Amino acid sequence: DVHPQLRTRGVPGTHEWAWLQRTLDAVRAGVTRLNLPVFDKGRDDRRGTVDVEARRLILEGWCLGVTTQPESQLRQPCNTLEAAEDSDGRWRRYVNEQIRSHYEPLWRQVDFWVHLRVPSFAQVVAWRTQQEQQLPPEQRMSEIEILRFIQHYERITRHTLAELPGQVDYLLPVDRHHNISRIIERNDRG
Repeated sequence: DVHPQLRTRGVPGTHEWAWLQRTLDAVRAGVTRLNLPVFDKGRDDRRGTVDVEARRLILEGWCLGVTTQPESQLRQPCNTLEAAEDSDGRWRRYVNEQIRSHYEPLWRQVDFWVHLRVPSFAQVVAWRTQQEQQLPPEQRMSEIEILRFIQHYERITRHTLAELPGQVDYLLPVDRHHNISRIIERNDRG
């Protein structure tokens, strides 16, 4: 209802952040039996849930730790998708507000951060193309579809690459072959 770009799942504002909050609250309260979603990459959607026993959670995700951008950084489109389909900036301002209102409060509850740092945004496109090849042929996106899809995450990715390294406990640069090149401990996290 907010913007057509939100049909593409994955950017802040399209996750079930309230479910994550309830799960974090449950773990902090000592609950060990959890009902968690199962994600199906081929369908790009949830595929039901699974009951698990856990005392700790490991959160993983592309947008994990993303922070808001100043309004001045939202004014100009960062790619052709934003220029053509979000020329007024409504979508990117909505995503930014979702980060501020719902995601940043969740991030403050994370006890320990490890950031797997991609070499560049161009590598993200290459890796997404590789991931598609692991899906059944009928679920794969074409090269054009991949390029359009990944533009939804370009702004967040570039911002995260600039901001997240100073906020984590461990920074692990990953080379283009998916190898961790070194481990950098960040003792100065606030």
